[in-house]
This record gives sequence, C-alpha cells and structure tokens, in this order.
Amino acid sequence: MLFLVPIGVENARGMETDDVIVSEEFTAEIFRPFVHSATIAETKLGELAAAWYGGSYEGDPDVSIYVSVNDGSGWSEPVQVDDGANPACWNPVLFQPSEGPLLLYYKIGYNWKSWEGYVRTSSDGGRTWSERIRLPLTDDPYLSGYGGGFVGPIKNKPLELPDGTLLYGSSTEDNGWRVHLERARGDYVTDFELVGPISPMDMGVIQPAFLVLSPDFMSLRIICRHKSGDHPKTSRSDDGGNTWGPWEDLALSDVSTAGLDAVTLKNGMHLLAYSRGFKRRFLALAVSPDGETWTGVLPRLDSRLLLKMDYPSIIQTTDGMVHLIYSWAGHSKIKHMVINPEALRDGMVSGEGDR
Repeated sequence: MLFLVPIGVENARGMETDDVIVSEEFTAEIFRPFVHSATIAETKLGELAAAWYGGSYEGDPDVSIYVSVNDGSGWSEPVQVDDGANPACWNPVLFQPSEGPLLLYYKIGYNWKSWEGYVRTSSDGGRTWSERIRLPLTDDPYLSGYGGGFVGPIKNKPLELPDGTLLYGSSTEDNGWRVHLERARGDYVTDFELVGPISPMDMGVIQPAFLVLSPDFMSLRIICRHKSGDHPKTSRSDDGGNTWGPWEDLALSDVSTAGLDAVTLKNGMHLLAYSRGFKRRFLALAVSPDGETWTGVLPRLDSRLLLKMDYPSIIQTTDGMVHLIYSWAGHSKIKHMVINPEALRDGMVSGEGDR
C-alpha cells in the first residue's frame, strides 16, 4: 500500500495544497544510512520505476545503485542493481524511450572528477537488468579525464527528439564545471556523438535540464546548476540543440546551487523543481508559460528542520499527473510526490508567488 507522509509543523507549506498534491510517500520503509540522487520514469507497462544510490556515505566503496518498481499497489523492495565493485556508484538516470527497453544510466568512480559512464537495460519494466555496459569511448580530449568515454545523462532525464534520437544533458568537473550534450541513437548504448562543450570554461555550470519550446523540438532551453550565486544559468537553442545562444541568469530568485530538474508539460506549461533557502531547507516548484518568466508557486513544497531537500527528478506520466522524486531530510530517505498540474494551470496557488 502507498503510505502518506505526515506533514508536521516543520513541513508546513504555508498554503492550501489539497488540490495540488495528490499523494506523497517514501519509496521504501528501510534505507541505507545515506541515499541520494533519485530518478523516476514511467515504463511501457504503465508502471513507475525509481532508482537512487545508497550506502554508508557519498563516495564510499559500498555505495550502490538501487531500483524499486511501483505497479500501482506500492513500491517494491529496493533491489541492488550494481555495487560499483569497490569504486562508488553515482547519479543514476532512468529513461523509457518510445522504442526499446528501459534504460538505466549511471556512473562509477572514486569521485565526480573521474566518473566512467555505464548503462543497463531492462525488458520487464525494471524488475531485472542486463549486465553492466560501458558507454562508448571517444578520442576527444575533452572527455579524457573520464576514462576517455561518454558519461551519459549526468543527472537529469534525456530528451527524446522526433526522430528517436536521445539528447543527453551532461557535464564534467575535472577541469572546472562545464556542460556538454551527448546524442545517442540506435540501441542508445553503442552509438554516441559529442556536442560541445557548450559552456565557457569560466561559466561554472553542470547538470542541464531540458525544456521544449516548440512542437518540432527545434527550439529548446537548458537550465543548469551554477557553481556560485543563487541563480541557475540558462541558454536557448533554435536548431535542435546543435548550437546555443548567450548564457543568462534564470529569472527566479532564491534558488540554491543544488541540483534541479525541469519538465515541459503536455499543455505547454513548464515546471522547475529546485531547492531554496538556507542549507537547501525547502524543496520548491516554479511554473513558466514560456520558459523565460518564472513564478515560484510552491516555495515550501517540503521541508523538515534544517535538513536538505534536494536533487529532484520530475516527469509527467501518460495520465497527466506530475511525479516528483527527491532526497528527503538530509539524504536519509527518498520521497515520491504526485502533483496535479491542472491546479497549477493559472500559475499561482493560493496567492503564493516567488519569494
């Protein structure tokens, strides 16, 4: 059974959200001491699959990738999919393309400056997985610090283009924070192409999230985590991601430097999930009609004391609902929330704005 999480005094959102939040629950009853960087996808079976990494602490040799499946009756017992074989596992990303199996991308390495990219595939909605597959190698010197290989989507879900190509938002941290893109075709395992890097060396951005600005997917926007300051950086492409325009501050205040994610809904509205406040205290949600102007409609979506609420992953499923999964209360649990986007259609909830 799905179980609701009590809000409590420290979680108080300061607004009426009964029409917005459909349900909220943890993805497991028992977790490792440290869990982080959750990801969520809707499978071809119409079910949900979630993944995260967990172990003693971030970067420790026992940090592994775990997957849980929800068939509508609750989350399954998490299964260890990869133990990293001594180097830690990092940042899983689940994605279900229109054709082919469910994909699970992740990284293995002693730290984020020397990751190697891997993928596993599942033909049964995340219940069983293929062997670990190393992503292709490249002779481009830009990726030499990552074992000379592609790293795949670095935190957020890929974007599937109309021709079936997957566009991955990726980044490196071995020589400053820099963003690049990767294109994958065919089986999404062996045929990769590098685009970029697309950010200047001194920009300090990582972990892109995509917005779709036109029905033909030619006009796109990326929003990236910024190394300093409280404004993520954003850039626009009008040729399907080949070239990108000037970098600008995102027009939204009080956004922490933690990981974020975004999604373009079927009705054309854009959502941004992010952390805000001291020590990433609040998980928040903002909306935009055009990907440029933003309103922080749920600035206190979740909080608990001064513990971090961060690294959200956000998707819209075929039934129209929005699913949000994130690291809860200082990376102690993984929480899943279902949101009704129709309640956000007007871009405001009970008069709450960007603050």
